[in-house]
Amino acid sequence: MQKQKLIKILSEDPTLIWYTNAKDSVSDESIFEHVLNYGNWEQVQEVIRTLGKEATVELYHKLTSKPRCNIRHRTKHYFDLYFS
Repeated sequence: MQKQKLIKILSEDPTLIWYTNAKDSVSDESIFEHVLNYGNWEQVQEVIRTLGKEATVELYHKLTSKPRCNIRHRTKHYFDLYFS
């Protein structure tokens, strides 16, 4: 159910993940990462409402703890402060 809501965000704004038409095969992590990097504030809030605050924070920390984090530095700094 949550996956379908996240995919709905992608279908409303196809520029978030422009390189594939197979939106169903994109992971939650990838959707969240693209929304953080390329989405607007309302889309970020929609992801938080869809996943829930705790799950969103866990997913964020999972993404940012990897050796190679694809979230932009300024965006990462902002959400480090926002989620702390």
